[in-house]
Amino acid sequence: MNSLFHEGGSIEYLPNMDRDGCQALFIPVGIEKKSFAYLGMPEGEESVPAVILIHGGGGTAYTTWVNQWARRGYAALAVDIEGAAECYCQKEYRNLGLIRNGDFLDSNKPKEDQWMYQVILTVMRAKLFLEGHSRIISQKIGLMGISWGGLAAANVISYDPGFSFCIAVYGCGCCKEESAYFGRVFRGNPRASLLWNPLERLQGVQTPTLWVNGDNDDFFSILSTSRCKEAMPNARLAIIPGFSHGHEPAWELEIPYFFADSICKSGTAFPSIHIETADCNPQTIAVQIEEGDSAKTGHIQHIQIITSPQWFLYDSYGHGCTPWQIRSEPVPHKNTFQVCLLEKAALVYINCIDKNGAVYSSNVISFSYPLPQNFTEI
Repeated sequence: MNSLFHEGGSIEYLPNMDRDGCQALFIPVGIEKKSFAYLGMPEGEESVPAVILIHGGGGTAYTTWVNQWARRGYAALAVDIEGAAECYCQKEYRNLGLIRNGDFLDSNKPKEDQWMYQVILTVMRAKLFLEGHSRIISQKIGLMGISWGGLAAANVISYDPGFSFCIAVYGCGCCKEESAYFGRVFRGNPRASLLWNPLERLQGVQTPTLWVNGDNDDFFSILSTSRCKEAMPNARLAIIPGFSHGHEPAWELEIPYFFADSICKSGTAFPSIHIETADCNPQTIAVQIEEGDSAKTGHIQHIQIITSPQWFLYDSYGHGCTPWQIRSEPVPHKNTFQVCLLEKAALVYINCIDKNGAVYSSNVISFSYPLPQNFTEI
């Protein structure tokens, strides 16, 4: 990747395409491609942290998303990774954008010609551009991705852990038990899995990372999200019951901004929550909350014990329909405690809810799982 990183020219500004207070520009990607982007800055002249924004499937560089971050005191650079920006309709820019070829249908090409490689290159170039910006604190540049963009963000930090933070919503590396859509995609394409399923490469990566998902997501199960969290020593997890899949639901969440503030500003440190079965008794779960003295200070207001008696279920349309049961309990005034399950469960996780309604989640425990049909290691 380093061989192509310095090829392709410099940033190109497009003032006639500025929108909603955001500056339009092209980021060169290799020799033949250019990624359209919007840059937004907070008001004022002071130096600020920054974030690179990677959209999901069918999306583009959104000024709304950029301005969400700018209002919170961050420079934000949203990149177009699917060639969907309006500028690509113009004759002089046609065929310059990155094009996703289905679900890794380009995996038979040389790695450098594949879409995900070009996305990673785009983000690395975007980071280099932000590091040289006069108002941006070069040591405080993070990234956030949604769905495909979350998978891309996970790949980026698996190769370049030098970001201040990473927030991946929905998208993540996939574990071998993954039964949602991307698990099937990777199992059906071993070469794509080898190159672009980042789970193993994330092992030990130090980048502070927030993984966010819903407990019935169609595309990535929370088991994979949990495995990514467990692989990284500085990762945190937020599982939102009933959380729908989309760009707007992702950028409307407050917890990604809280997480960035905890790294780049003086925001409240995020607790890390770990659960495991206690004394080999699957009906008793040992809970440990780390990071400060969150439980004792009242930062966490109550806990939710969330279980399913069944493995992940999907209907005939591929929509998640796992039956989750939520039981709320007051938080004990200590950081290590036990909770009892009232019935046999196949899947368990714990949510801690703070006074602002923010959700901090434990890892997911699976007591047993059925291997998918035509199972192969991924």
